[in-house]
Amino acid sequence: MHTLGRGTAALALWALWASQTGAQAIFIQDATIENFSFVQVYVGRNPYTGVNGSPTVSFGQGGYADHVFSFNSSSVNVLYGGRVGGIDAFDSSSILLGDLSRLGGVTAHDTSHVTVASNAEFAQITGRDSAQITVNGGILNGEVAAAGHSSATINDGYLGFAGAAENGRVTMNGGTVGTISAASGGDGEAQFALFGGTVTGDAITGDGGTLVISDGEIGGNLLTYGGSTFMLGGRVGGSVVLSSELGGGEIFLKNGEVVGNALVTHAGTLRLTGATIQGSVVASGIGVSDSFGEVLRDLRNLAEKTFQIPKNDADDLLADIVVQIRDKFLYDPAYGLDIHLSRRIRHGTIAGQIRGLAGARQFNPL
Repeated sequence: MHTLGRGTAALALWALWASQTGAQAIFIQDATIENFSFVQVYVGRNPYTGVNGSPTVSFGQGGYADHVFSFNSSSVNVLYGGRVGGIDAFDSSSILLGDLSRLGGVTAHDTSHVTVASNAEFAQITGRDSAQITVNGGILNGEVAAAGHSSATINDGYLGFAGAAENGRVTMNGGTVGTISAASGGDGEAQFALFGGTVTGDAITGDGGTLVISDGEIGGNLLTYGGSTFMLGGRVGGSVVLSSELGGGEIFLKNGEVVGNALVTHAGTLRLTGATIQGSVVASGIGVSDSFGEVLRDLRNLAEKTFQIPKNDADDLLADIVVQIRDKFLYDPAYGLDIHLSRRIRHGTIAGQIRGLAGARQFNPL
């Protein structure tokens, strides 16, 4: 293991090639970089000679690189006090973000693996080509995305976003994430499984995505714009909304709790078999009635509808609101019309005045 610090002269002992200014370095042997900066670092492959190796290169206190390219099952560790602007990992490389390390972003290809320790700071980690991502910590709202048959497992940390796309899979067992999503845009199925933790914002399912909620808490809304959403447990603090203009979206609410409403705004399937909805179940638009007047006319036949299955929750909800407004206006014990009517009005004074004026003009009121 060779350690490079500022002022080291024998660069050729541990690096296959390095510029005199430290702008670029190529490692095929193990090395630790401390108090030294590079613009580009190649690990495990020399792009000029084709010589390969599988070294472990670590960035420690004061070690920095703008960008690192890792090949040939090499390992890159960003440790305590180390900083790297970005990493591209190929050929089953292994990337470790240690405690209190700082990293701009990682793109992992070719079954490479990325592991994030607690209190690591990163902006974005993207998995492709069957790569694997494991997040055991993280601060400052980093983003994690899995695509191209890659997978991501979130066990802890504070993330701003986590999403699955294009045959990617994300499993969340714990931690806190701002927004989660599963959508593929037609390029394979994307799957997101929520088994625990907290989503402070919305959970979104798009076309080609599948979101399964077994446990955990979603503080915002559960939004489905296509694809399939299965709620088997957990809690949604907002509402469940199905809005798929092209149809094909589906939400299955089997268990768990929804604090808000369950709303279908376009064509789609909403199946409620066991979950608790504290709000209302509302279908698209005002309902199946042709007009607001039809809903009002139905108010006259409320007794006939008592033992009928509602034809549309939206119509019944609107009718219930109208009845509550009417009863409040007429019968409220403090402000209702009934409590404020005077004796003269109750005994026909207004009716007598109207009839008198009509009679003077020889008008016969009905």
